[in-house]
Amino acid sequence: MALVIDNGVVIKHSLAEHFLSELDALCERDYGMSYFHSRIICLDMDAYESSLSGNNDATMDAAIGVANYENNRKTDSRHLLVELRFKYKSTNNFKVENMRQKVSHTKDLLLGNLIHGDPFFLYTEEVAPKARSYFSRLSHQYRDVCNWKALSISDFFGCVFDESSFPYQPINDLDQIVADVSLKYQNGGFAAMVSIVEYWINEAKKYDLRYNKLESRAIAGVLDAFLKQLPASKDGFENDYVALLEESLKPILC
Repeated sequence: MALVIDNGVVIKHSLAEHFLSELDALCERDYGMSYFHSRIICLDMDAYESSLSGNNDATMDAAIGVANYENNRKTDSRHLLVELRFKYKSTNNFKVENMRQKVSHTKDLLLGNLIHGDPFFLYTEEVAPKARSYFSRLSHQYRDVCNWKALSISDFFGCVFDESSFPYQPINDLDQIVADVSLKYQNGGFAAMVSIVEYWINEAKKYDLRYNKLESRAIAGVLDAFLKQLPASKDGFENDYVALLEESLKPILC
């Protein structure tokens, strides 16, 4: 099961009306660097805290949205707390109590919302391994630090993915559809084959109506490939009917 960006949970939050941003915009604002793609939006927790108290150093920088992803579905949408720390050259200036307060206070501000268990602290490629060792040592003293993640940018994109990174996993077994159509053709002849092909064309259209274009195309694609490999028949009617079936698949495949 993968962890993917889920902007929906961010957009739906009440703070989004005034404190919605892109994670990369925060990075450019605070560090003059662009590391993230524009598809990652977030709640600007520093800006929110500043509007309340004038202090923008008491919270994590941002809350992004994430969800579990498996079999084309996102589940358990939640907020993930992110702190950008690219100016650190070593762990010498780490202040654990300040960091713990940032995590705790941000969770309080998002009270009532589901929060991902592991807050992310992002460092440069050089500092991230040192920060991981530092967190590991502290975890014996502070139980909450056990869940902290010290990550580089490359680590971050190895943990949190864009949904588009994953190939579509068909709901139906496409190989079985082809096997069933082929078996009907071999055992029942042309009419039996047409019957099951028409059944699956109708099923593909139903998925299309339910806005699952990927599933409808997947089904139509294997049917189209099967029909195209059929040998020409001596019966002109059969050839014409196959052509009609292929034609009926074209709008689904578009």
